Amino acid sequence: KFDKSNYYFNKGCELKNGASCGALAEYYENEFDIKKATSYYDDGCDFNHAESCFKYSNLKFSQNSTSSYFKYAKKACNLGHGDSCYYYGNQAFEKKKIKLDIARIYIMKSVQLGSGYGLEQFIRYPFVELSDSFKKRGREKSCLSGHMDSCEKLKSLDSISGLEFENIIGQACTKEKPLSCSELYPLV
Repeated sequence: KFDKSNYYFNKGCELKNGASCGALAEYYENEFDIKKATSYYDDGCDFNHAESCFKYSNLKFSQNSTSSYFKYAKKACNLGHGDSCYYYGNQAFEKKKIKLDIARIYIMKSVQLGSGYGLEQFIRYPFVELSDSFKKRGREKSCLSGHMDSCEKLKSLDSISGLEFENIIGQACTKEKPLSCSELYPLV
């Protein structure tokens, strides 16, 4: 069902508003029209909408189009999308497209941009020696940004009390990008 909001998103996309193109792409992706979704994500990315570039890169990855994947993941990263920086750095290194030093730069950029995935990977495979307090703060931040694996690892740290962990979990399920409280509270 193409509703009135989609009409306005379509007009916005015609006016080269990348976020509008991205909203249409999400609509079509939810309707399982991947061809239209791909087209609108591509348009959104052309209009410098980082989230559209990220989602377009993921569609390309699922279609085994690695060269397009890398191109659009890198563009999303350059537009400030933290998760894209992590995925680009990690995948490009694994596929031997970039050297480890360059991968580290992208993963560090993902951390600076607040990517929960990048932060967890940075902690898990540190490029420098990290103190326990840094790991704790990093996993807390990553948990609060919606990274379930970080929440589980945070609980296992000896340096965190049950009450402190419970408070973090309480905050995590009320944030803008919440993890499901039903997923989190069994950890408490």
